[in-house]
Amino acid sequence: MSQMQQIEQTKQNKVPRIKELNPITYKLIGICFEIHNRLGSSYKEVYYQRAFEKELQGQGLDFQREKEVEIMFKDTFIGKHYIDFIIMYMIILEFKTVPFLKDSDTHQLLSYLKSMRKRLGLPINFRSPRLQVKHVILPKSFLVTFPKKVNLIDLLYLLNQFPTQLHLAISAYACELSLIVRSSVSKSTEIRPNFASYPSLHSKLSRSAQ
Repeated sequence: MSQMQQIEQTKQNKVPRIKELNPITYKLIGICFEIHNRLGSSYKEVYYQRAFEKELQGQGLDFQREKEVEIMFKDTFIGKHYIDFIIMYMIILEFKTVPFLKDSDTHQLLSYLKSMRKRLGLPINFRSPRLQVKHVILPKSFLVTFPKKVNLIDLLYLLNQFPTQLHLAISAYACELSLIVRSSVSKSTEIRPNFASYPSLHSKLSRSAQ
């Protein structure tokens, strides 16, 4: 798959598989190793970002820098954060200059992946003597989109059909809703709802169950 095809695929909300991102991921990590080898580990984060941006431009890779992301709570704007780089609309990179990467860095990047609906993120630490890179992958179940209005009867049916996938998706959507639905349904429930109002949800769960 070419770079342009990957971009078009993502723009159409077709989530690429992780293995399809490997060629780009290897290239990005290679760029970071070269920067680290040339500049060393003592500079501020912004200088590594500038060097990385220059390399992306030189190689013709599509990217966004300092991408602003809004933080919402119950449809209310409560703040915003900025992502260092989004590469080809698919991969999030966060640069660090710390003694070592911590779990909090991974958790932070995971929250970015959730808010931006991306599968792969790379926290990269330039301060360590050897470049430190981690792969953070968002499970596909977190990419299931719920419509604003969902009938509880239909949710019960979906939970019967796709118990694992839907439980994870609901947990990401609202933990309390997951507990209510899971405790309410029984194996004998046989309900056939009309999916005309949200066919994409049913199709996504069907694909993830295969």
